[in-house]
Amino acid sequence: MSMRADYKCKKCQEITEYIKPYGKEFPKVIRCLKCQQLSAFRLYGVPEIEVAEGKLGNSKTGYKNNVCYHNSMVAPKASKGSRG
Repeated sequence: MSMRADYKCKKCQEITEYIKPYGKEFPKVIRCLKCQQLSAFRLYGVPEIEVAEGKLGNSKTGYKNNVCYHNSMVAPKASKGSRG
């Protein structure tokens, strides 16, 4: 099993994927494959995920929509002539 991480070179801005064996630490700096300088540092980031809206909406809508992504969870609208 192996693990992967992205490294970005400070000199040429090239992003390189580094693959290491499981159980070993990632190096702080690696050699850039493009410019061959020992100046590529590991990038840390948070993956982007989409979260379904609840009754108050989501961050994209400013929590203003009263809509869900799942039609089965939305109550049917009453017609003008019906009561209840």
